[in-house]
Amino acid sequence: MVVDGKADVQGEVRGSVVVIAGELRVGPKAHIAEDLVGIGNRKSDVATESRVQGERVFVHWAGVQWFVDTTLFAMEHPVLVTVTAGVAFLVLCLLGWLLVIRPYEAERFHYTVAAHPVRAGLLGMMIIAAVHVLIVLAFFSRWGVGLVPVLGLLLVVLTVLGWVVVGGHVGRWLARKYNWNVSPFLYGLIGFSIVMVSFSLTVVGQLATLFASWVGIGALLAPKKLPEGGLPPDLAAPAPTRKNPEPTAAPEPTPDTPAQALTGA
Repeated sequence: MVVDGKADVQGEVRGSVVVIAGELRVGPKAHIAEDLVGIGNRKSDVATESRVQGERVFVHWAGVQWFVDTTLFAMEHPVLVTVTAGVAFLVLCLLGWLLVIRPYEAERFHYTVAAHPVRAGLLGMMIIAAVHVLIVLAFFSRWGVGLVPVLGLLLVVLTVLGWVVVGGHVGRWLARKYNWNVSPFLYGLIGFSIVMVSFSLTVVGQLATLFASWVGIGALLAPKKLPEGGLPPDLAAPAPTRKNPEPTAAPEPTPDTPAQALTGA
């Protein structure tokens, strides 16, 4: 197997030849005992006179080349990639809040997380497991390997959105408990930060963060309907506190009749 390199086959090969995101050249006198596989190569030159006893499989998709080049660049510049990935992660969280969470019925998310966490968690776990299975099948499939980066991105997006949903609920609970006079976005950001910090603490924190992503995904994709009358008081959004207005002087009484106005009575 050759990855991001050159393979020049001019003689006999007793096994398979696999070239990924590189350059493949097979001469007329080449004899390959098994399969010839080329995936996302920049250049493929296979002589028609060459003999391949197995199958010839060629997948021409630019995404494979991009994935390999990105991986190699990340290995050579880890600090730059880490900073860039952190910024992209925050931007993704912001977009998830503004474009998905906020316009949709966010109250249903809060109700599902609080009242049906086990149901939402099991649903989210099954969805994430299904995506992982698709990634494995696509990786070992000759025709579906190009879907691996797409499915990986889908997995990241779902996980982040799940954290945003649960973080918003945690932030709302804190704002209501401690009577914070802050915007929903701010207490949602605080709750999301708490979820992220718990991931780096202990194994228990990592498991809690994993379960939080499952609950958030389940609540996001299948929120429960609100009960009649809306959210219970203990789940409602904290009401903003206002400063007491300055006392104003009472208006002077007006006379009820013209006669009272003339006499002053």
